[in-house]
This record gives sequence, structure tokens and C-alpha cells, in this order.
Amino acid sequence: MPPNEKEVKKRFDDFLRWYAENKRKLHPIELVAIAHIKFIEVHPFGDGNGRVARLITNLILMRNGYPPMNIQTKDTIPYIKQLQYAQNTKRYEKLVDWFLHKLEEEYVRSVARE
Repeated sequence: MPPNEKEVKKRFDDFLRWYAENKRKLHPIELVAIAHIKFIEVHPFGDGNGRVARLITNLILMRNGYPPMNIQTKDTIPYIKQLQYAQNTKRYEKLVDWFLHKLEEEYVRSVARE
């Protein structure tokens, strides 16, 4: 369930605080995966939260020297399963592994283009 509008500001502030505290502590791929799910949990918009989360993901990746990641339509079901698992268990290892695998695919794809 998305938070009510009064909760959104507090959750968003908590998200920004978490990001500021962890952006130099966590490996960038771990940071990306956890920030992704944490932003989705804030759910600040009526529509487009997933798209904004993916934009944030790519911003963090590129700021850390990684290529942007494209979560394709074929990835939708495994992507949602990983998000649900992370959200339900508050365990992020599988989500981090999933993002690492997607990043590996992006590297392979970019090398194939060269």
C-alpha cells in the first residue's frame, strides 16, 4: 500500500538521509539496488514511481562510472519478483545479485556494439 500524503514527506526525507549516509559506504551496485527499492517504498507519485526509480538507478550508476541499465520488458516478471522478495524480507542480497547480472548484460551488450 502506498503511504498517505502526510507520510510521503517523512519517507522521502528518510530516503534522502539513508542515501546520504550510504552513498560512500556501500558498493555502487549494492547502493543502486537498495536505493531502488527504498525509493519505490516511498511511492511519492500516483503513477511513474518505477520509472523514476529506474532513472535514479541510472543516475547513481553513471555517477559511479557504470553504464546505464535497461530493464527490458522480458525482465518484468523476474524484476518484480526480486523487488517483492526484498520488500517483504528486507533482505537485499538477491536484488543486488539481480542488478549485478543486469549490469553485466549491459557491459556485454556495449562491448558487442564496439
